[in-house]
Amino acid sequence: TPVLHQIDEENIRPHSYKVGSRGPDQADEFFKEKSGYLRNDAYIWEDGNICRKPTPEEQNSGDDEVKAAFDNFASNDKIDLQGFLGAAVICGEGFKTISEAQTAFDSVDKDADGHICLKEFIEFLDTV
Repeated sequence: TPVLHQIDEENIRPHSYKVGSRGPDQADEFFKEKSGYLRNDAYIWEDGNICRKPTPEEQNSGDDEVKAAFDNFASNDKIDLQGFLGAAVICGEGFKTISEAQTAFDSVDKDADGHICLKEFIEFLDTV
Protein backbone atom coordinates (compact mmCIF):
# COMPACT_ATOMS: atom_id res chain seq x y z
CA THR A 1 0.00 0.00 0.00
CA PRO A 2 2.84 2.49 -0.58
CA VAL A 3 0.75 4.40 -3.11
CA LEU A 4 -2.10 4.85 -0.62
CA HIS A 5 0.37 6.06 2.02
CA GLN A 6 1.84 8.56 -0.45
CA ILE A 7 -1.66 9.82 -1.34
CA ASP A 8 -2.43 10.31 2.37
CA GLU A 9 0.92 11.83 3.32
CA GLU A 10 1.16 14.24 0.38
CA ASN A 11 -2.57 15.01 0.28
CA ILE A 12 -2.74 14.07 -3.40
CA ARG A 13 -6.20 14.56 -4.95
CA PRO A 14 -7.03 11.98 -7.61
CA HIS A 15 -8.81 13.10 -10.77
CA SER A 16 -12.56 12.65 -10.38
CA TYR A 17 -14.78 11.09 -13.01
CA LYS A 18 -18.35 9.90 -13.45
CA VAL A 19 -19.14 6.43 -12.09
CA GLY A 20 -19.47 3.97 -14.96
CA SER A 21 -17.43 6.14 -17.33
CA ARG A 22 -14.11 5.24 -18.94
CA GLY A 23 -12.30 7.26 -16.28
CA PRO A 24 -10.95 10.79 -16.06
CA ASP A 25 -10.60 12.77 -19.29
CA GLN A 26 -6.89 13.25 -18.54
CA ALA A 27 -6.29 9.49 -18.84
CA ASP A 28 -6.32 9.49 -22.66
CA GLU A 29 -3.61 12.14 -22.85
CA PHE A 30 -1.59 10.42 -20.09
CA PHE A 31 -1.59 7.06 -21.89
CA LYS A 32 -0.79 8.73 -25.22
CA GLU A 33 2.24 10.50 -23.67
CA LYS A 34 3.51 7.48 -21.73
CA SER A 35 2.97 4.69 -24.23
CA GLY A 36 1.80 6.15 -27.54
CA TYR A 37 -1.62 4.49 -27.05
CA LEU A 38 -4.41 6.13 -29.04
CA ARG A 39 -8.00 5.41 -28.09
CA ASN A 40 -10.10 3.63 -30.71
CA ASP A 41 -13.38 5.58 -30.90
CA ALA A 42 -15.01 2.70 -32.76
CA TYR A 43 -14.69 0.37 -29.75
CA ILE A 44 -18.09 -0.49 -28.28
CA TRP A 45 -18.52 -1.49 -24.65
CA GLU A 46 -21.85 -3.10 -23.79
CA ASP A 47 -23.06 -1.49 -20.59
CA GLY A 48 -26.76 -1.47 -21.38
CA ASN A 49 -26.68 2.15 -22.51
CA ILE A 50 -24.48 2.54 -25.56
CA CYS A 51 -24.74 6.09 -26.69
CA ARG A 52 -22.21 8.50 -28.14
CA LYS A 53 -22.72 11.94 -29.57
CA PRO A 54 -21.20 12.08 -33.05
CA THR A 55 -18.59 14.67 -33.86
CA PRO A 56 -19.34 17.26 -36.59
CA GLU A 57 -16.94 15.38 -38.88
CA GLU A 58 -18.92 12.17 -38.40
CA GLN A 59 -22.24 13.91 -38.98
CA ASN A 60 -20.97 15.24 -42.31
CA SER A 61 -19.44 12.00 -43.53
CA GLY A 62 -19.71 11.56 -47.26
CA ASP A 63 -19.51 8.55 -49.52
CA ASP A 64 -15.72 8.23 -49.21
CA GLU A 65 -15.91 8.38 -45.42
CA VAL A 66 -18.72 5.81 -45.32
CA LYS A 67 -16.72 3.44 -47.55
CA ALA A 68 -13.59 4.00 -45.44
CA ALA A 69 -15.55 3.29 -42.24
CA PHE A 70 -16.98 0.13 -43.80
CA ASP A 71 -13.57 -0.97 -45.11
CA ASN A 72 -12.04 -0.63 -41.62
CA PHE A 73 -14.07 -3.64 -40.53
CA ALA A 74 -14.66 -5.50 -43.81
CA SER A 75 -13.43 -8.94 -44.68
CA ASN A 76 -14.14 -10.15 -48.23
CA ASP A 77 -16.11 -6.93 -48.80
CA LYS A 78 -18.59 -7.74 -46.01
CA ILE A 79 -18.98 -6.90 -42.32
CA ASP A 80 -20.53 -8.84 -39.46
CA LEU A 81 -22.50 -7.38 -36.53
CA GLN A 82 -19.36 -6.22 -34.68
CA GLY A 83 -18.07 -4.53 -37.82
CA PHE A 84 -21.51 -3.00 -38.35
CA LEU A 85 -21.39 -1.51 -34.83
CA GLY A 86 -17.93 -0.04 -35.39
CA ALA A 87 -18.66 1.33 -38.86
CA ALA A 88 -22.00 2.79 -37.73
CA VAL A 89 -20.34 4.60 -34.81
CA ILE A 90 -17.68 6.05 -37.12
CA CYS A 91 -20.51 7.31 -39.36
CA GLY A 92 -22.19 8.95 -36.37
CA GLU A 93 -24.85 6.35 -35.62
CA GLY A 94 -24.99 4.66 -32.23
CA PHE A 95 -27.18 2.12 -30.49
CA LYS A 96 -28.44 2.00 -26.91
CA THR A 97 -28.27 -1.79 -26.76
CA ILE A 98 -26.76 -4.67 -28.68
CA SER A 99 -30.31 -5.90 -29.27
CA GLU A 100 -31.17 -2.60 -30.98
CA ALA A 101 -28.06 -2.95 -33.16
CA GLN A 102 -28.93 -6.56 -33.99
CA THR A 103 -32.43 -5.52 -35.11
CA ALA A 104 -30.99 -2.79 -37.36
CA PHE A 105 -28.39 -5.20 -38.75
CA ASP A 106 -31.01 -7.90 -39.44
CA SER A 107 -33.19 -5.38 -41.29
CA VAL A 108 -30.50 -4.92 -43.97
CA ASP A 109 -29.01 -8.45 -43.91
CA LYS A 110 -31.34 -9.59 -46.71
CA ASP A 111 -29.94 -13.11 -47.09
CA ALA A 112 -29.62 -13.56 -43.28
CA ASP A 113 -26.07 -14.87 -43.58
CA GLY A 114 -24.77 -12.72 -40.72
CA HIS A 115 -22.85 -10.39 -43.05
CA ILE A 116 -23.73 -7.28 -45.03
CA CYS A 117 -22.10 -5.60 -48.01
CA LEU A 118 -21.39 -1.89 -48.48
CA LYS A 119 -24.66 -1.38 -50.39
CA GLU A 120 -26.64 -2.82 -47.45
CA PHE A 121 -24.69 -0.70 -44.98
CA ILE A 122 -25.48 2.45 -46.99
CA GLU A 123 -29.13 1.35 -47.06
CA PHE A 124 -29.07 1.26 -43.24
CA LEU A 125 -27.49 4.75 -43.07
CA ASP A 126 -30.15 6.09 -45.43
CA THR A 127 -32.92 4.88 -43.11
CA VAL A 128 -31.67 6.55 -39.92
